[in-house]
Amino acid sequence: GRVTGSEVESFQYKRPPSDFPSEGMRMGPWMDIAGVAIPVAQAIGRIANYINQELYGGPTTLPWGIKIPRDARVDPFDNMIDYPVDTLFHPIWAYEAIWSLIAFYVLWRIYDKYRDRLLVGDIFLIYIAQYSFVRFLLEFLRVEIAVIGGLGINSSQAITGLAFVVSVAILLYRHRPGNFEAAKAAEEQAEAEEMKQLKPQAVTE
Repeated sequence: GRVTGSEVESFQYKRPPSDFPSEGMRMGPWMDIAGVAIPVAQAIGRIANYINQELYGGPTTLPWGIKIPRDARVDPFDNMIDYPVDTLFHPIWAYEAIWSLIAFYVLWRIYDKYRDRLLVGDIFLIYIAQYSFVRFLLEFLRVEIAVIGGLGINSSQAITGLAFVVSVAILLYRHRPGNFEAAKAAEEQAEAEEMKQLKPQAVTE
């Protein structure tokens, strides 16, 4: 059968009953939660890098260096004469995994104990800043790097360097003298309004 124009016009989408406000919830608090949780996922991901024999650095004499099979090496480290089978390489995946776990603990403590001294979104910015800083440094040890065109600039360092500068600049701007108190008051008011809308309404017959 056919659907008439009047039937189309009379159709209206009705949102299922929900305790969530119709205009949605603020993104900032959820970004802060993500900033705490993401390092755990990154630490798990680094274990996958080890399984795949990737994310390693140049040769090292440090006792925690790891052996990399020839088929997983890149030029020139696949030369078994210059770099024999017992050559040890920096386990960058381990460095990043350990740092990610440390970052998780520190960010969780900040979120749990000092959240009231910060603005919504600050913890996510701190996450970006700390990850960008460490990733920038670890790139100096990596043997597999991607460069920008013919410039020879490490693309990962360019991105993380920019991310670090931007995130720190935003943090400093948000906490500039005279702004924090007003911004905090506005956030508390927005949170109170959100909680008021989230409060379940009594169902009347």
